[in-house]
Amino acid sequence: MEIISKRNIYKFYIPLIIWNLIFLSMGGFIVHLLQTEIIPKLIFISIFGLGIIISINIGYIKNAPAIILNKKGISIKNKYYDWSEISSFKLTGKGSPIFNSGECTTLIFKDKTRLEIYDDFYANVIEMKIFIEEIFSENKETIAVPVDAIDINQEKFVTYKGHPIFSFRGIYLWSIILFIPLIVMLKKNSIFVKPLLIFNPISIFWFIINARMMHYFEISNNFIVIKNHYFFWKKKIYQLNEIREIVLFRPHKKPNTIRIVFNDFSTKKYMAGSLKDTTWLELIYDLEQKNVCIRDECYMKKR
Repeated sequence: MEIISKRNIYKFYIPLIIWNLIFLSMGGFIVHLLQTEIIPKLIFISIFGLGIIISINIGYIKNAPAIILNKKGISIKNKYYDWSEISSFKLTGKGSPIFNSGECTTLIFKDKTRLEIYDDFYANVIEMKIFIEEIFSENKETIAVPVDAIDINQEKFVTYKGHPIFSFRGIYLWSIILFIPLIVMLKKNSIFVKPLLIFNPISIFWFIINARMMHYFEISNNFIVIKNHYFFWKKKIYQLNEIREIVLFRPHKKPNTIRIVFNDFSTKKYMAGSLKDTTWLELIYDLEQKNVCIRDECYMKKR
């Protein structure tokens, strides 16, 4: 059996193409200006911009090398390693690049070579992770008890949630939505009717975007249930023994988020903007007491 890595179209090729198009268009504009007058500052900007785009291309390609896996070993950019040459490995964890989420599999070889296989860069990363685990694992995979075998109605759940309106994310959501209608009511002037009509579809879009960040959690001895304050009809139920790891992290300018990594290395992300720090810490503690592996990238200094 042999697995050949496949780069992800949406998370590798498309972002790289967009970066190149942006710098190409900027470069074309600068060349157009230089045709009329030689401006030293523009020449410097052109050289600087060329250096940036070359660095970005090198960074993407360097962090997503061609990889071939088989029963005997692993080939990385035409360099072959036998599996016995690997001194340690981690199938989940955080890497170092600035181009993606940094979630990766890490292989460290006896010659000190370090390979990070980034989840975002490969379309078949789950297949590669499972293959590597099978190579090194001597124990059979734990089989989760089917959900139907446990009566969820007999479970005692603890809820971890915040206020959907008076939390920071809730105030952020509703203050924008109510801003223009409030002006209309105060002014009572027809000049505000058209802006209000335009604002309505924007308000709907704003609500949907922010409501998707308002999940909360219910936990029992066997299950974690994910619900949403505003999309109340949505509910996801997962058995705890189906979960390999839960990662708590904070995306840029977004609320705290959990990434659930399942035993088959598939993942799900849920943002929870209503929870306070104290609630998050209680949630982490409860999950750890139930032997769920937690990778906390938000509150380590507070624990």
